Amino acid sequence: KFSKIVSLKVSVSGVDGKVIKCYSLKDCRDMTGDWSAVASESRVKYLDIVQSHYPYILNVEYRVDDKGSMFYPTWVPVGDEKQGIKSSTFIVSDPQNVGFRYRNGNVAEPKYEPEGTGSRYTWEVHDVRPVVSEPFAGKLEDVLPVVYLAPVNFEMGGYKGNMESWENYGKWIYQLCSGRDDLKPEQLAEIKKECDTLSSVRDKVRAVYRYVQKNTRYVRVQLGIGGWQPFAASHVHQNKFGDCKALAFYTCALLKAVGIPSFYTLIRAGSHVDEIPEDFPTARFNHVIVTVPVERDTIWLECTSQTSPMGYMGTFTSDRNCLLIGENGGRLMRTRKYGEADNLQKTEVDVRLHSSGDADFELKRVFTGLEHHQRTAGCFFARVTSTGLENTMPEMNVIFSALTEWVLISPDP
Repeated sequence: KFSKIVSLKVSVSGVDGKVIKCYSLKDCRDMTGDWSAVASESRVKYLDIVQSHYPYILNVEYRVDDKGSMFYPTWVPVGDEKQGIKSSTFIVSDPQNVGFRYRNGNVAEPKYEPEGTGSRYTWEVHDVRPVVSEPFAGKLEDVLPVVYLAPVNFEMGGYKGNMESWENYGKWIYQLCSGRDDLKPEQLAEIKKECDTLSSVRDKVRAVYRYVQKNTRYVRVQLGIGGWQPFAASHVHQNKFGDCKALAFYTCALLKAVGIPSFYTLIRAGSHVDEIPEDFPTARFNHVIVTVPVERDTIWLECTSQTSPMGYMGTFTSDRNCLLIGENGGRLMRTRKYGEADNLQKTEVDVRLHSSGDADFELKRVFTGLEHHQRTAGCFFARVTSTGLENTMPEMNVIFSALTEWVLISPDP
């Protein structure tokens, strides 16, 4: 447990300024902050405020104590669309000159004041009008005020690091992974035997990726420093499960064993997430994948999926900055972008009509690019029984009375 909410004061006022009701920390509900994890120390304090008269004003004051110094708060005074702000103030006090970095978005430079041997910075916004999110209008963070903070030097779980550059932050991640590549010869025998019969690097990468998909599953367990440090490779091999970090690190270990260099790679995953800026190193990644450089190409491996073809990224991790981790630290790289020509559904139908009024037909449908991620394409790869395909076909605008034969061709490039 690296963070704890120490105090909370919330008052609800009418537009006339008269206080209607007050709340404190004891009025909050406590619940998990990570619904997808089997075990996690992430918790959320939830306060349900119900008012019958609108508009109303919330005055919020809280204090959070952090044991680690890796994550500094982000100031987002406007939490969502259709919310306005009369005034909001953000103060960063650094009397001992520990040092921090900041990046402004749609807000003026802070007021600087000396404090002790250090400094004090104050940001303010006033009369921010509500905005409404519109289709294809970009992200709210592009138009609303935000201030990002990040440390210079930090410590987490007893591991010290520096975040002034991507190279330095990558060295800290590499330190967390050091010594965890501990697969024994007998644990590598099967994959080595399979790869020994393959000649090309791409075929060997495919064999390793399918081996991981076949023999492991995604289970999210994040306790203590385990939120950033992967399981040892031998642990994943023996127990056949792990989170994104563990599965990616295990995959890197297998690739190394068959002579293929790869990179443990941090990324901010999600279809609608804010960008990782090149000029402001932070620890805002939430996922790990594997990067395999090959001749005149790069193969990206999503190790948490048991069905994705080799190299497929989808909207979850494509077209964004990622951080490749190596012995010399971190290096930013851009993941692949799916263009218009990449995202296709190609359909061929051969229909044979009979005098009885019945018909036989053969249908071939090929999905490429982001079309693999669409619901119709996903049905093919997720449902591998004839019954499942019979249930799927109506969703693909194909209606028939009986399915006599079907073939699923691997979509690997």
